[in-house]
Amino acid sequence: MSILTAGLVSVVAGGLTWWLLPWVIAQCQRWGLVSYPTARCAHTTPTPRAGGLAFVLGTLPVLALVVGLGGAVLPHHPFMVALVTCSVGVALLGWLDDKRLLTQPWARFALQLVLTAIPLYWLPPVFDNLPMTVPWWADRLFLWLGWTWFINLFNFMDAGDGLAAQQAAFMGVMISLLWPDHALLALPVAAGALAFLRVNAPPAKIFMGDIGACWWGYVLAGLMISLCAIDVSFGSPSLLISLVFAADATITLGRRLWAKQKVWEPHRAQWVHRAFDAGLSHRQIFWAVVRLNAALGAIAWLGTGWQVGWWMLLPGVLVMLWAAWRVRALELR
Repeated sequence: MSILTAGLVSVVAGGLTWWLLPWVIAQCQRWGLVSYPTARCAHTTPTPRAGGLAFVLGTLPVLALVVGLGGAVLPHHPFMVALVTCSVGVALLGWLDDKRLLTQPWARFALQLVLTAIPLYWLPPVFDNLPMTVPWWADRLFLWLGWTWFINLFNFMDAGDGLAAQQAAFMGVMISLLWPDHALLALPVAAGALAFLRVNAPPAKIFMGDIGACWWGYVLAGLMISLCAIDVSFGSPSLLISLVFAADATITLGRRLWAKQKVWEPHRAQWVHRAFDAGLSHRQIFWAVVRLNAALGAIAWLGTGWQVGWWMLLPGVLVMLWAAWRVRALELR
């Protein structure tokens, strides 16, 4: 019954997002939320941004209804209630960013820390079944900082037409397939992302903006943390299905920190931008990421079925090393 219900609420979330898209595009243009072409941009005409408003308005009420009525079937129900409630704050924070009303990076980061700390209060310990003892404060600190980083890496990786929407759809579907008890929340997120691809797939008619990327990063990371609280071994397939974004963002950040660069300033150092600068189109990059995610999804599916634990990360790392090699080879042509 829960799978059928998940399917029904997903149709509602996807349908609402689809229906809202023309209105959101028109409103973003009316409000002046437009990105203009630059010398290193594939878009030759002004493109509206903050299109994430469509799937936030289309998906969030569905998630609120699910957590309001699903106390008997949702794992960690108090945590899920806090997750969906605080995601409203994340969306508002992203909206202020899109309107250029939040100019200080430290203020945005501080508010994100607050919005991740609140749901964690309601979550049971995650690392309490490891061979070594992990103090409660260390458990919370790791999840707190990791969750906040995932919000920003998802926003960081919103660097090409359709990429973040594709990633959200892929992760939502994989979470639903691997852990059906989370499908009531994960599948509507995937449906909203698929509907948004109507206008965000290459060539994008609207960009999602911070409101969309940060909201997706917040909700998806929250679902993965909930999975780890059920069994910490679920962390390996969760990491695998997020590895395209997690690897690129984390490695790029590390390289920029090593070079003593200001990591909060705009740049084109991630693999996606480097591939574009090396001659690939947004469409080619989009489908390359589809293939990478398909490979990682297959590894996560097989690894979970065979119960290989954290060893499944090894082939996933090899896939990402191959992707990094391909980007470097393009640059050297």
